[in-house]
Amino acid sequence: MDARKQEWLTVHQPFELDYHKWRGVEWCSNEEQFQDFWREIENWIDPPAYVLDIGCGPRPPFAPCTVIEPLAYKYQKIAPLAWWQMVTVYGGPAEAHHPELDGQFPLVVCWNCLDHTYDWRAILDNVVRYL
Repeated sequence: MDARKQEWLTVHQPFELDYHKWRGVEWCSNEEQFQDFWREIENWIDPPAYVLDIGCGPRPPFAPCTVIEPLAYKYQKIAPLAWWQMVTVYGGPAEAHHPELDGQFPLVVCWNCLDHTYDWRAILDNVVRYL
């Protein structure tokens, strides 16, 4: 395993999960704050009815949607399950290609994600395939 991926698995992913255990879920639980934040973004990107969200964090903001989120199953244990209703989950790294998703989405959202990865080039290659 290459050193970047090893560091991502052993340092970055545990840190991300710990952050959301103690801060992120709390922030996402403030319904008014969460909706206000994402409403501005939603108005800016004007998403179509169904999108792919890569790296959605503990609460997918564009549900119903499909997400690729390596910590999805762990987030589902610390966040209200209602946040994950009508969300199709691919619970692995975004660097992994999912051929069944190729050409399925008019929009891919990747918010605050690429800086948390071990191979952003592979993710961007996948985004092009999924569009």
